Amino acid sequence: LISFSKLFSLFDYIFSLSQLANLRGSKLKTKRHLSNKFKKENPNAIFKICDLSDINVQDEIFSVLRKWESNKKNDNKICDLEHEEIAIRRLLETASKHKLVLSCIYLYDVMLGFSIDEMLPDNYAIAHFIKADNSFRGVYEFFNEKISQHLLSQGVLLWNWQQDLSIEGLRQLKTSYHPVGFLKKYTVSLNVLEDE
Repeated sequence: LISFSKLFSLFDYIFSLSQLANLRGSKLKTKRHLSNKFKKENPNAIFKICDLSDINVQDEIFSVLRKWESNKKNDNKICDLEHEEIAIRRLLETASKHKLVLSCIYLYDVMLGFSIDEMLPDNYAIAHFIKADNSFRGVYEFFNEKISQHLLSQGVLLWNWQQDLSIEGLRQLKTSYHPVGFLKKYTVSLNVLEDE
């Protein structure tokens, strides 16, 4: 027997970019306030689309990963980036085979965050990686708002943030953005019955 919460963790979270691009409404009030707080405290922060093949940008991506990991450890939170770093390196090797968008936040020429998203058919995009220096309050809310605005300007309507991997913090974060739906995934296997 599988509990609903366990099954729920297998589903990808689907978001409406028109909702996230402006953070309007009472449901997203907290996100809007945090994004505005980040803008107010960091008026020189800029959002830009970068070239994923640029070696210097790739180095900056891994610097952000190390900073993110350091922040987690300083907060006594368990994190292991080994598999994620391998996955990012593999993605960088095959980047030319995919329609990828690298979004970045910079403050005084220092990368604070990056997001790698893939453009898919039918006005759809999927988030592969997003990391930011969360010592800046509101950085993720600002970043998600800006990424949403960019993807929407490219004709994307729905954004898949993938499953939460049964990580409670990820589940809480993703549900706090009020997904408009879920991409339900199941594992189907053949059950061979042996003759008695």
